[in-house]
Amino acid sequence: MHRRRFIQSLTAVTAGSSFRIQNAVAGKRAMLSYITPTWMLRNAGLNEEDYIEKIALNPPNAVISTYHGQADAAGAGDTITRLGMVKKNIDVSQLKYLARSEKLAHLPWAVRDDLSVDLRSRIQDALTGLTGHSTGQDILQGAQLTALTIATDDDYISSEKIITELYGDKYGEEDR
Repeated sequence: MHRRRFIQSLTAVTAGSSFRIQNAVAGKRAMLSYITPTWMLRNAGLNEEDYIEKIALNPPNAVISTYHGQADAAGAGDTITRLGMVKKNIDVSQLKYLARSEKLAHLPWAVRDDLSVDLRSRIQDALTGLTGHSTGQDILQGAQLTALTIATDDDYISSEKIITELYGDKYGEEDR
């Protein structure tokens, strides 16, 4: 399950930046928060050595750091500029977007595959069932999970393709 059906990655710069296209990031500092923004830069013709990659502690920090001049461009999801903590710290209208990815399934809420099918089903039913009554809706609102939907592996085929293009088909196997 995930909070929002789709998310798009963005390459963002400050509105006053002279950058007009994504490959203008060459030689500059890119604050990245996810795999997809890195993939977007590769597809714009930039290799790892063409820019200075900084990894953000979290997606909001990528955008906030770029706004404050600690990076020249940010790579993050399109939901970031709608977050209250981001709006409180920066004027999001002073950002412009050089590129957007295709729509990708949002990060999932997942369970371990060694849990029984019954337990996985009960967890899924408990989370999706919260929308059926006001107390459950309050819980979801408090957790900012008001758009939970059921996801399947097929929803992540595009994401898997991005990961494979960047890191090869063995990515993540060392963790298994």
